[in-house]
Amino acid sequence: MRNLMGILILSLVFVGCRDFRGLININTSFNVFDDKTEQNFVMPVGNHNTIFSIVSRDKIRLKSETLPTVTLDVGRDNLEQMKQPNFNLPAANIGQEFGLMGTNNTYYNNSPNYGDRERCTYLDRVQRCRRICSGNPPQCRRRCEWVTVQRQGWMNVQYYIRTATQNLNVSFYQELAELGTFSGQDITRNKIYTYRGMCRRY
Repeated sequence: MRNLMGILILSLVFVGCRDFRGLININTSFNVFDDKTEQNFVMPVGNHNTIFSIVSRDKIRLKSETLPTVTLDVGRDNLEQMKQPNFNLPAANIGQEFGLMGTNNTYYNNSPNYGDRERCTYLDRVQRCRRICSGNPPQCRRRCEWVTVQRQGWMNVQYYIRTATQNLNVSFYQELAELGTFSGQDITRNKIYTYRGMCRRY
């Protein structure tokens, strides 16, 4: 029997864009090449609230109010490696003066089951008639036909809320020295239906 409050630990899967909100701690300042502007920027020492974003299949972006916004084209294959629980992207592989090493995990937490009533739509067949006249003097007759219409209704449902917490930890390193770290998470919530009743008219 499924435990609704169970927590499953799975490897992180990047689907579409992901925004990991967290903190970057820079121990030693280093240069970052921004592939969008083709300029070098200095990442200064300190702690900075940062959004580490997966913006495409081959690019990541660092955005902070106290740091320059930079986009790194790490390549599709390298970004694929970041799906693994442990990854290591050497500097030469991503075209930077530093490498990226880290871990990622996703934790799923399911809420208790809820019951509710929700709006819905359904198709119905109705007969519609009209009066048709022709000739002189006019001869009229009634023509009827069945048509499909969409109606509003209610249905009983049962569902639970699945919360996915994706944790991303990244180390910026140069040879054997750690230049800085980033720790952040992305949280998403989805409604998972376990039962949907028949849609009935108001």
